[in-house]
Amino acid sequence: MRKKLLLLFVSVLCSLGMWADNTYTLRLDNGVDASDVNYFTVNSGGGFNTKYGGKYNGTKFLAALKMNSKSSISFHTNGTATVVIVQATSANPDNQFKFNGNTIANSVGVNTPNAGDSLVRVYTITGVAPGTQTITQDSETGIYFVSVTEASASSPTVKTMPLNAGYALGTPSATPLAVEVNMVDAVNDHLEYQWYINSSNSTSGGIAIVGANSSTYTPDISAVGTQYYYCVIVEKDGNDNPVGNPAITNTCEIKVISSVADPTFIDINGTVEIDCATDIATIFYSLDNGTTWVEFTRPFTIQDNDATVKAKAVVGGGTLTSEIVSHNVAAVKAKPGSSSIILYYNDTDMTLDVSSDGAAEAALVGNDDTEYQDWAIEITGEGKKILPGSDLAYTTIKASKGRQSRILLPPGYRANRITFYSYVNLPEATNNKNYWAEVDGHTYDNSSIAMASFTDLDDPDVRVFALDDVEDELTFTDNNESQFCYYAVIDYTILEGSITLNPEGFATYSGEKNVYVDGAQAYTCTFSGDKIDAQPIEGNVVPAYNGVLIYGKPGATVKFNYQKTAAALGANDLKPTTTAAGLASIEGALALSGKTFKKYTGNEFLPGKAYLPYNPSAGAKETFFIFGDEEEATEVTAVTEVEKVAAAKKYVKNGQFVIENANGVFNAAGAQIK
Repeated sequence: MRKKLLLLFVSVLCSLGMWADNTYTLRLDNGVDASDVNYFTVNSGGGFNTKYGGKYNGTKFLAALKMNSKSSISFHTNGTATVVIVQATSANPDNQFKFNGNTIANSVGVNTPNAGDSLVRVYTITGVAPGTQTITQDSETGIYFVSVTEASASSPTVKTMPLNAGYALGTPSATPLAVEVNMVDAVNDHLEYQWYINSSNSTSGGIAIVGANSSTYTPDISAVGTQYYYCVIVEKDGNDNPVGNPAITNTCEIKVISSVADPTFIDINGTVEIDCATDIATIFYSLDNGTTWVEFTRPFTIQDNDATVKAKAVVGGGTLTSEIVSHNVAAVKAKPGSSSIILYYNDTDMTLDVSSDGAAEAALVGNDDTEYQDWAIEITGEGKKILPGSDLAYTTIKASKGRQSRILLPPGYRANRITFYSYVNLPEATNNKNYWAEVDGHTYDNSSIAMASFTDLDDPDVRVFALDDVEDELTFTDNNESQFCYYAVIDYTILEGSITLNPEGFATYSGEKNVYVDGAQAYTCTFSGDKIDAQPIEGNVVPAYNGVLIYGKPGATVKFNYQKTAAALGANDLKPTTTAAGLASIEGALALSGKTFKKYTGNEFLPGKAYLPYNPSAGAKETFFIFGDEEEATEVTAVTEVEKVAAAKKYVKNGQFVIENANGVFNAAGAQIK
């Protein structure tokens, strides 16, 4: 039932457009019906703003188109028309808009009360000449809808417009331009066509093309340049008299070029956009060194591994091709040892990218796992906190509209990467430059990569941001160009504690939980006589209740991050001090001291450490390391620069890093020692 309610909410946001009896109504409540898309154009760069919400003529408007420098409305009339514009006056009541470039005085409008709701102002503009009409900003205001009624109720109208196209010089022939017309009387009347060519983007002042008198026309593409074409169609009755007003198409741009520019790259946090100065070019990219080429249609994100992206621009199906250019992209990788949590509302069908496999579904889905119950999202300025199971979660996230959001992290959690899966739920908003304006206090301006056509929630936009071990809260804000609907996937670690390595770079560790060792390498140790074979732990994850040796930079702070799972260790004689079971007597234990394990003389074992059981009858009171992996040993035990001897063994003996050659002679830094 909840899912049905959400779908209903979305359908209300997508508005209605009407076409009947040559009266064209454009309702601006977050959308334009597809049947009107060839007649009305809405550039909703200003966004649909809820502060202009109100009621008019029995209709409640959730938002109005905010008329600012980024928004405009345009439409075309075939005959003399009357235009009615309903302006919201719930905010900025004295502000105005422009019609065809001219400010419309408030005296033209009539203030109309809305039965206790906010006011609107209705403008009726009569005698509007045929042609393209525009509504733009004078000062910021909101507009609910525009209706257009032509004086002639019986005129032909354009059904299908010709499309813009670009060609490479030398292309044998262009695709014909085509137009379809809705006739007043298709049975008894006939149509007469005349195509025009113009050097400017206008349906006036063009030159009639001799012989271009059918519903299609093939433009001349024999020379480099840009020309504009349009068609005027007259419907005539059986007596050859015009019926109503002529129908006029929009202009169609036809461009012919002789060279194509190389593609250029922008990448921000691993997200790649490719552009080309040749606007009619089709861009292709390759991630496998040119073996496979994919058409670039929108930004993509390199998430887990660095990549080299190759790109080329093509015109005319390959008639013109740019140079192939390369760009290296650094992926924003998840921190080793991190887990993931998905913050989203569970009554949606959005499919996440494979990179989020294994992430725990928790927090806002109301997961029963108490480990995640303290997660929350808070929308600043709304006073709403979204907790697990909250019915507000999905709609509140969707309606962020430039307000700062905060993810509240439970104590001990550290966020080290966030991935946004986003889409714009308004079809007309896809041309807007939407982007994350702020993440974790880092701002991103309008040079950031645009959202593009991310209107399908099953095929979202993916953006990744590295975080510097954020604790307590994580903030993020979109740029208010349009609504974002998103999931946030957070890679996090849970800090279970830390230790400081001794001046020689060593420590021992044991704990009650599985941990990833961050900042040093963990080793198992097996004891034989007076030698210890130290082996690195794969993945650097230490299981609970296991003692290990830690080696890294002397004096470094090493952190331990909680892990849900950990592989069992192999042979390992180090015993944890986190349990009393199996503890050796104090007299029978070796404990770490500097670089060596020595007989322990204390009264009790310290918690969180590890020791080696020791049989005093063996005689030795201290021991040293043999690192079983020679390659690892060079990196881990290089305390002193040493001579490399074939088949030599490496030791730490009497506090020195030494090599024993095949003759049993010990050397340190090239000098023989006893």
